[in-house]
Amino acid sequence: MNNIKKIRKQKNLTITELANLIGMSQSNLTKIENNQIELKQETISKIAKALNVSTSAITTTPKEDCTQIELLNPEIYNLPPLSYWNIPPTIALNNLAQTKGFIQPDDTMEPTVCLHSLCLIDTSNTSLTNGIFLIKEHNKLSLKRLQIEDNDQVFIISDNKFYHNHTQNIFDITIIGKLEAIISHQTF
Repeated sequence: MNNIKKIRKQKNLTITELANLIGMSQSNLTKIENNQIELKQETISKIAKALNVSTSAITTTPKEDCTQIELLNPEIYNLPPLSYWNIPPTIALNNLAQTKGFIQPDDTMEPTVCLHSLCLIDTSNTSLTNGIFLIKEHNKLSLKRLQIEDNDQVFIISDNKFYHNHTQNIFDITIIGKLEAIISHQTF
C-alpha cells in the first residue's frame, strides 16, 4: 500500500501532471498508485521529491479508518518536513482538506492547550475574529487567543497568566488558521 494517490489529490495534481514531473508514463504511475507494480526506492524518492513530501509519507500506511493531516511543525518530534499525522475518525473536522496539525511547543496557552498537544488548525479560516488562532509573528508560529481592538489593533493573549500579553497592529501578524480541535498529548 502507498499514499501517492491521496497525497497527489491533496496537492491538486492530476496523475498526468505527476507522471510528467517524475518522467514516467501515466499508465505506469496508475499501476503504482493502485499497488499493481512494486514500488522501488528510487521511484519513491522521485515521487516524494515531486510531491514535496518525505519518503515515509509515501510509504507509511495510515492506521485503519484514520485520516492523515500535514504537520506544520514536525521538527518538534524530529520528523522530516511535510510529515503527516493520523487523526482518528472520532474527530469531526469542518474542512478536512484545509486542516493542518500544529504541535503546541510550549506552555503559553495552558490550561487551554497543554504542552505537546496536537492542535487541528483550519487554514481556510483566516478572517480575523475573536478566538484562538495559529499566527505568525516575528517569523515565529504560535497559538494565541486574539481579541480585536479599535484602530487596526489586535490584543494577543497567552492563556497562561505567567506570560506577557500585548497589542499588535493587525498588519504585523499573519493568520495561519483558526483552532478547530485539540488532541491532548496524553492520547497519542
